[in-house]
Amino acid sequence: MNLLLLHESDFISDDTAQLEGRRADHLIKVLKVQVGSSLTSGRLNGLIGRSVVQSIESGCVTVQCSSEFSDAPPAPSHTQLLLALPRPNMLRRILHHATELGVKDIHLFQSKKVEKSFWQSPMLSDEKIHEALCLGLEQSIDTRLPTVTYHKQLAHFLARLPEIKGERIGYVAHPYNASPCPHNLNQPNSLVIGPEGGFTHDEVTVFNENGFTSIGLGQRILRVENAVSTALSRIAYWP
Repeated sequence: MNLLLLHESDFISDDTAQLEGRRADHLIKVLKVQVGSSLTSGRLNGLIGRSVVQSIESGCVTVQCSSEFSDAPPAPSHTQLLLALPRPNMLRRILHHATELGVKDIHLFQSKKVEKSFWQSPMLSDEKIHEALCLGLEQSIDTRLPTVTYHKQLAHFLARLPEIKGERIGYVAHPYNASPCPHNLNQPNSLVIGPEGGFTHDEVTVFNENGFTSIGLGQRILRVENAVSTALSRIAYWP
């Protein structure tokens, strides 16, 4: 935890927040904070500043914002991520990594090789998704929460592709007949990553017809979570 991310529900007064659960446990057991410890803190979807630990009692940590938060979070990524719903045990890590890399617009969609049972996983609960995103924000000292949109019907998702992509440059990660992955792209773009079994030929054709260029990441075929992190890192523009 490089940032103590404060939610509006944490505040018991204008400048005092009280934490319990995961964040309090991390502060006490991992960071080993004491009364008087100063922490880099930020309000969810707001600015960043400092807070000071006021008390630690029965697993509850109370902090006071020492001054008005005034620092802006890092600039968001230019990349919109369109991700075929991965296996639930991967989803948490992927959302965490994508958030660390600054992605603010994530779409999870059904594809022909995604098991429909994945949509029933507890990992897709609002609480679990929110926690995974917040972990990414805490790691990367960011406060802007990404939006996650679900598309459970493939046909409906494909019909909405032009609207979702908008004016962005489009790329679909597909290792066959592909162009090299672009580097350091300083303009809005939309990146599509498929499931473990890859996209079907028909799916790739639809993406291509909607302005998504097929790109590859080299000779190796990567697992979805590695492909997401690798592609985002290559495409990302770091000012």
